[in-house]
Amino acid sequence: MRQFGDLSANEEAALLAHLEGCDDCQGIAKEFAQTHHLLSFVDPAAVAPTAAVPRTSRQNLADLHHGGALQRRRRRATLTAAVGVGLIAASLIFADSFRAVPSPNRTRNARWP
Repeated sequence: MRQFGDLSANEEAALLAHLEGCDDCQGIAKEFAQTHHLLSFVDPAAVAPTAAVPRTSRQNLADLHHGGALQRRRRRATLTAAVGVGLIAASLIFADSFRAVPSPNRTRNARWP
């Protein structure tokens, strides 16, 4: 299991390069560093062990995740269909605007040239 600060040289270089240009991530990194520093003052023996997450709770979380993914797929499909219908309607309107319009100078069904 990786520990805080266990980065390869490439990962560390990429992280530092990103942090140089991202104010949001700089703030998050400062918070992490402060938390890590403060945790060094905590005696592990004085901290009660955390309770294990029951299997049913893990399954409920997995079900929620699956339901959310399904909902996102349905929304995407609905949006795709709406965009498709919109594009078809727009192309029909566009094509209709270039339809041949009879000249006002010509009489319909004229028999002479």
